[in-house]
Amino acid sequence: MKATLFALAALAWGCSAPNSGPGLLQLTELSAREVGRGDKLEISGAGFPEGRVARLTFRGDVFRPGRAPALDVEIAIAARTSTPHMLEATIPEELVRAFCGRDDAAHATFRGDVTAAFAPRKSGAPPVAGSLQGVVLDIAPSHETEDNRALATQEGHRFAGFLGVTVSADGTGPVRIQKVEPQGRAAQVGLAAGDVIEELSGVRVGDVSDLVPPPRARTARLGLHRGSQSAAAVMAVDVAEFKPGTLSDLTPALALVGSALLLLLLALSPLGRFSTWLALAVSARSGGGGRKPHEQWLSVARGLSGALPSGAAAYFGVALGSAAIALGALSVPLVARELDLPILLLAAGSAAIVAGALSQVAQRGRFTPVSALRRAFWVVIAQLPLVSALLVGVLSVGSLRADDFAAAQAGMPWRFLAFASPIHFMALLLGVLALVPEATLPSSPSQSLPRAADRRLPALAAVEWTHLVICSGLLSVMLLGGFAVPWLSELDRVSSAGRMAVGAVLLVVKSFGLVLLVAALRWALGRVSVEQCGSALLRGALPAALLLPVAAKLWSVGAEGLVLSAYRGVIALALFVATALACLLVIRRLGQNLRLQRGEASINPWL
Repeated sequence: MKATLFALAALAWGCSAPNSGPGLLQLTELSAREVGRGDKLEISGAGFPEGRVARLTFRGDVFRPGRAPALDVEIAIAARTSTPHMLEATIPEELVRAFCGRDDAAHATFRGDVTAAFAPRKSGAPPVAGSLQGVVLDIAPSHETEDNRALATQEGHRFAGFLGVTVSADGTGPVRIQKVEPQGRAAQVGLAAGDVIEELSGVRVGDVSDLVPPPRARTARLGLHRGSQSAAAVMAVDVAEFKPGTLSDLTPALALVGSALLLLLLALSPLGRFSTWLALAVSARSGGGGRKPHEQWLSVARGLSGALPSGAAAYFGVALGSAAIALGALSVPLVARELDLPILLLAAGSAAIVAGALSQVAQRGRFTPVSALRRAFWVVIAQLPLVSALLVGVLSVGSLRADDFAAAQAGMPWRFLAFASPIHFMALLLGVLALVPEATLPSSPSQSLPRAADRRLPALAAVEWTHLVICSGLLSVMLLGGFAVPWLSELDRVSSAGRMAVGAVLLVVKSFGLVLLVAALRWALGRVSVEQCGSALLRGALPAALLLPVAAKLWSVGAEGLVLSAYRGVIALALFVATALACLLVIRRLGQNLRLQRGEASINPWL
């Protein structure tokens, strides 16, 4: 019986061992108490295999002044052994953003455990790991502005006044109490002049800007160093009546009000009138459908299928474009990480220009240089709005690497660049609408809707669909989160091939969503060539293409200021909610038109 119990216990220990790995490493201490982006963090210990890459995992709680604590945070970075007794890691931007915040960056204090793990040499064996417990590490933000810091310092002095104390006024640490009001809250709990405030509710206080309690807190824990005492004193202070001057608590309410206002403005704008016309046009194209709701929507699906690829060559173009955009998510560079996105855009655009010129041969039966050059010119003009939309994303991130776009947009959908501001949202709309005119479609003197059967050569159709898929993928990478997985940090995503495959699937799904949107617009608006919508391109698309990058740059500069930096999160959430509600309203209106068999086949607004 004892032997059986011993065997079961050994089996249970063996099954759980691979999760944490055998504790064969000994970690002793960290080399620094405060780090920032690009700093070297060294961990001393014993048993480190030389020249091996380790996974350094931070598990614990993160505290920031004036913000609610983030509990049970876990993030991993790469580290490498420099000696058998030293492990070295470079602090990446992703770790700084995870701890300090993205839109409202502030100094953060991490309290928890640090685990170092090395992959086993034998396949199937558990990792070799060791932990350092009770770590306290300060992380400095990498993009805190002077205005934000001034606001935080002002809040710190306001909280000091709330306590009834006067602290060092130079804005730098240590924060020493200079004077205590006799009837103030600080005097009631025993604070005295000369005390040094070292901690406030988990945040290690380095200067006055850190002296702000969390929102909605009833009590705050103060850690003090007093005189010649070696041990720190801890006191609890009632802060229920202190109201921080930040917008973090008001974000949901402000976002709701902002989304309602944006939805009202959208309904009154030309986009609102266009959405109404679009619902009527789709209802007219579907032929009214049947009386049952599912039959009505099936009629829409059957009509939409006519705008999808037809023929093996077109589907080959879809597959080629999908493979090209998925390689970046799998960390397989086409040429170089910094050049892959521009090369994809240049290759797809050049192929579309050549195919547009050759399409005139299929239409006229012979090669006419004038008509070919005219079609190539209009294809170039049609590419400019798309290039402008992508340039807005590049100016916002400051990079051409797909990985940087994924890191900048990691998280929930309202963190996508498309919802960063109305300018970014208009850039996405401009990029999508620029893909509606077709580069290789033969021109027709008729402006009726819809168009007759496709008479293009199979090779031209393949180029057209390859161009559409690649450009949709580029818009997804730069403005719709790319291959970032919402529930994973960028470092965790690249930690395994399976997680990278999930990111690639998400990118392909987003790209196909844009492809289907463009196909639906082509079907509803009526398929037109770039020459037929030349007036719309010259009067509307080109001016917008020139203005949007300038407006995006001005917005980026203004977003670093005190006002916009406080409202960026509210604006993003309001734009996302307003967009979702607008899509639901368009679908509801379309359903009503189908049910009432109401629609109109008016002139294509592109013409």
